[in-house]
Amino acid sequence: NRDFNTPDLCYNHYMEEDEEKMKLKIRMKHDIDSEGILGTYLRVNPELQFPKLYQSISCNEFDRKMITKYRTGCHGLRIQKGRLSNTPRENRLCSCEIEIQTVHHVIFNCPLTENIRIFHEIEENNIEEFFENEDYTRTANILKAIDKILT
Repeated sequence: NRDFNTPDLCYNHYMEEDEEKMKLKIRMKHDIDSEGILGTYLRVNPELQFPKLYQSISCNEFDRKMITKYRTGCHGLRIQKGRLSNTPRENRLCSCEIEIQTVHHVIFNCPLTENIRIFHEIEENNIEEFFENEDYTRTANILKAIDKILT
């Protein structure tokens, strides 16, 4: 009662405080490892804002789930599988054997997904732009095709 006039003021204060702590943790983790789960998440969502995709009625549930898998690191790429099995990062190579199998690699650089990039005319240059695209069906279809080939 001394600090807050209403329960809502108290709730909002601590929610904002917790949100700032989470944002700071994500930024710190990104600085340590930009290819880690939180590092990748910060590159996907640098403003750490609630994505439009979850507010859009134009995104069906199956597409939303596929996009969310890749946004949050719950995909089957070797960068993540290796974390779960404590495999050294240098051993988490993509099937192409050129680079570590990260989200960025499979969307933009992997020769095994080149046909997907050509077919879908991927013009984005980084994962932030890729995930900001509001053509959710296109984004989900690209990720489904990558998923089918690489996981």
